[in-house]
Amino acid sequence: MGKYVGYNYTTLGFAPYGDHWRNLRRLSTIEIFSSTRLNMSLDIRRDEVSRLLRRLYQVSADGFAKVELKSLFSELTLNIIMKMIAGKRYFDDEATQNSDEGRRFREMIKELFELAVSSYPGDFLSILQLVDYNGYIKRIKDLGSITDELTQGMIDEHRSNKGDLNIKNIMITHLPSMQESQPEYYTDEIIRGLIQVILNAGTNTTAITLEWAMSNLLNNPHVLEKARAELDKLVGQEKLVEEADVAKLSYLQSIILETLRLYPAAPLDPKLWDDALSFKPERFEERKEMSD
Repeated sequence: MGKYVGYNYTTLGFAPYGDHWRNLRRLSTIEIFSSTRLNMSLDIRRDEVSRLLRRLYQVSADGFAKVELKSLFSELTLNIIMKMIAGKRYFDDEATQNSDEGRRFREMIKELFELAVSSYPGDFLSILQLVDYNGYIKRIKDLGSITDELTQGMIDEHRSNKGDLNIKNIMITHLPSMQESQPEYYTDEIIRGLIQVILNAGTNTTAITLEWAMSNLLNNPHVLEKARAELDKLVGQEKLVEEADVAKLSYLQSIILETLRLYPAAPLDPKLWDDALSFKPERFEERKEMSD
């Protein structure tokens, strides 16, 4: 996969450890995920969460209603990431003009995750690669072509709208600006690779984690009640929770940490935890008390 989708093993997720990898990591840390950049995109996250809450309110305005959260969380995370990268949203009733492109991005991410976790016999029997067993290589090549088309389209669209003052504080603006200073290194391929990594790392995994968090709360009503009590006491019922409020919501932080521990993006050793398969946010409160 790294050959056809990771630009011959040159993206952050596929590149071997070395100067190139360290530079990509530095670029991601400073230019994309630094506190300054994240604070600049605070309004984006606040707006998208508010839109989701309004949709949930409208669905349940006439009484109890069943809601399929997986698709809503997928739309939420993709809208946030795409607005941070390109300055536009793709899903929900107000984004119909971008819905087709958004659908293609979501299908691209879904295909990438399916191929990434599937086992390819050709990796163990090289002779199978000569005949492309089960069409696996073709699927990866097709995915690479679609990824190139979509991400290059974002770059080209930015270049054509370069003078637009409404797109100054988005990632697609910062990345090409570095290309102007070092064109021999920051090629379109490097920029496409960074966009791809951000999309893949920030959409599906985040949506799945949110879904697990909600599932854990619903399956553990005593935890949900305790979290509500903390919110009512420290934030109140007259305002929405802001990101700045999270620092004082210690039990909510424990819920987040416990969700990430129980359903991590990468495996954790269960031997490190007592009763490892149970959802117990209190374990992090106990650790905090011990460290204090």
